[in-house]
This record gives sequence, C-alpha cells and structure tokens, in this order.
Amino acid sequence: MNDNILFNFRPRKKWGQNFLKDKNIVFKILEEANITKQDLVLEIGAGKGILTTGIIEKAGKVVVVEIDKNLCLYLENYLPMTDKIKVIQTDFLKFNLETVNSENYLKFKIIANLPYYITTPIIMKLLKERVWAEALLMVQKEVAQRILSSPGVKDYGRLSIIVGYYCDVKFISDVPPEVFSPRPTVGSAIIKLILRKKPFVYVKNERFFFTLVKVAFSKRRKTLINNLVTFHNLSLKKEMLCTILSRLNISSDIRGEKLSIEQFAQLSNILIDFFPNYGLNNG
Repeated sequence: MNDNILFNFRPRKKWGQNFLKDKNIVFKILEEANITKQDLVLEIGAGKGILTTGIIEKAGKVVVVEIDKNLCLYLENYLPMTDKIKVIQTDFLKFNLETVNSENYLKFKIIANLPYYITTPIIMKLLKERVWAEALLMVQKEVAQRILSSPGVKDYGRLSIIVGYYCDVKFISDVPPEVFSPRPTVGSAIIKLILRKKPFVYVKNERFFFTLVKVAFSKRRKTLINNLVTFHNLSLKKEMLCTILSRLNISSDIRGEKLSIEQFAQLSNILIDFFPNYGLNNG
C-alpha cells in the first residue's frame, strides 16, 4: 500500500520538496536534537519520514505538519501510528503553534528540513509564536550565514538581528546537495535556535526597534542617517540624528550593517522617547 501511494509521486517544485536520503545526516540531527521522553517534537515537512521514525523512537509525543496530501497518506501508513504521533495536513504558515502542547511536555522542540523558498517566513513565524524551546533547522547555507553573521560582514542584516534578539544560535554542520533527492543546486546547513528566556537586549518598544532595524537596512548603500530620515514619516532630522549618534560614540557616516544589536537597541531607546505614542492606534 505504501508503494502504491508513492508510485506516481513526483516532488513538487512549488513546495520546494528536496527529500533527505542520507542516514548519517539523520543521525546527526537526532543526536543534536537530544530528544527525550519528556519532549514534544513538532516536525515541519516530514516528507517521506526518514527523520520522523527516529523522532518517534525518542520523543514523548510527535506532531507532523505536512502540506502534501499524498505524503500525509503515505506517512499515516508508513509510520507506527500510536497515540503519541499525529499527522496534520496543512500549510505550516497557517498552523497555530499554541494548539500543540496541550499536555505541557517539559520541552517543545521543532525539527525541520525547511524548503528554501519559504525558510525566512517560517523562521519569522517561529519567532512570533514563541511557545517552543529549541528549533533544529536545516536551511539553505546562505540563510544560515545571514543568521550567524556579525556586524560589518556582508551577510549581516535584519534577519541576523531579529533571530539574535530572541535566540541563542548554534551552527551544527554544513550539508552537501548530494544528500537530497532531487538534488538542489545549493548547499545547506543545520543550525539550532535556542529560545532565550528574555531577549538579548532591552528595548522600550519592540515594534519601534524592529522597524528601526528594517529601515536601517532598507538601502544598504546609504548611510544609517540617510535611511533614517525616511523612518516611517516620523520627521527625523539629520542634525538630531547626528547628535544622538555622537552621544553613542557612533560615526555619523556609518552604515546600518556596522551597528551591533546592542547599538541598535541603544539608538531605539533614545529615539522612542521622541515618539511616545508609537505603535498605538497603528501609529
């Protein structure tokens, strides 16, 4: 029956289906996930279940979210279906993470081989719905580099700051294209996100802080000040910005990519005092 379900199956490009086939990578992921019977594990995009079977052996409960109906049918026949596993056919971006851990497992972990085309939206969703503890993600190598980058490095940007604000990030390993079927044209990497108990820096207004970061990187060739004078129509003046940057010992001709997350937080906490009602009534 399993073979019949997949007999005419073809990976769907629109869903970025590149299935992991290397058991060594599977063992590496399971080792780094450090799954115990006290853990609830949610797997995003289980594919043909090469990771799922190992997760089931180790976890207390497993929830699989898979968008492909045929793969869900396959998994429901292939996996050892017990009350500890649930397969849900849906788009993960429409899935409510808060509904998962109703039994209050000690740790709620995420494991995923993320489709390249939708990696950033999924990561942003995870950061918005912070009900999990750890996320072990296989992502495009370029995305991993962006997340792990430091100020002054070309790949450093908004994603680096947002992930670093909420998570401690650990690089696990590179993953070559040949361990997937079909083979992608680029390399991948495994990273671990460990949710912080509190954000990396203190900011008075998170919405203002994230908007500030977004605008700072909106035109990377422009200086920070030249980007900020257009900041959400808030009428920020160059003279005022130069004075504030000077107070923070930051050069007036610096670009946003040179600022650390701590410096962005300091700048945000000063600027928000000029706009105390920012974020109220969609302002």
